[in-house]
Amino acid sequence: MIRGVRGLFLVGCLCLVCVWILLLKVPLFHVQNIYFLGNNFVETKKLARYVDSLQPLSWVSVRWGSVSRQILSEFPPLASIETSGKFPESIQFYFSEKEPWLVFYVEQDIVVIASDGSILSQGEEMPLTDGEVVVRGVPSSFFSERGLNQVFLKTLSNIVDSLESHFPFDNLQIILDGLYLEESGYQMLSWTLIKDDSIEIWMGDLLDLSNRFKALTQFFSVLSPPEEAKIDYIDMRVPTKLIIGYEAS
Repeated sequence: MIRGVRGLFLVGCLCLVCVWILLLKVPLFHVQNIYFLGNNFVETKKLARYVDSLQPLSWVSVRWGSVSRQILSEFPPLASIETSGKFPESIQFYFSEKEPWLVFYVEQDIVVIASDGSILSQGEEMPLTDGEVVVRGVPSSFFSERGLNQVFLKTLSNIVDSLESHFPFDNLQIILDGLYLEESGYQMLSWTLIKDDSIEIWMGDLLDLSNRFKALTQFFSVLSPPEEAKIDYIDMRVPTKLIIGYEAS
């Protein structure tokens, strides 16, 4: 009796393996029509070229997820993939992309990255974004094919997190001065925050950002628009002080 059950089990497993191989290998079950939806930062022709390199594709391998994992690994801007289709000839890929986080002006290019440092867009034209902080002064050596230097990314994350928590204004720019890579990480001389394309806020170092941004928020909260318009710069390089410079009348 036990031998009979074992024999049936082995036969069942063998049948499953044969069916699986049939679905993967037989041309009848290969995908003929492939559609891409939801991609913005990744060009459709690049996706199509990469998927073509994986041919022949079986409907089962796509729906099982192995193809999606390969695509996600190849294209960092993609966050997730869902698939659907008509068995066995067509498949649709629905892409969700990572959200833009920072916009960099790097030499002649405009580089948009996600919060994990992945490069979403790079070129001479500004893509459609929604009020992301602009960063200037970062050399191209800080970027690789897949993203921003991870050590420096932690510094920027600290700055942006503090800004969002304690200085939640739109139209901000971060200007970095004297930034360069070295074996142990990077060095930076100073940095400046620019508000509304006009007011320079000289930050100097990266110490005690939360309290410094809180002091800035409190300062701007009591200013009227005409008073704010007269400000040329704010110097925060002296601990616990805000030195205000006004435009010459």
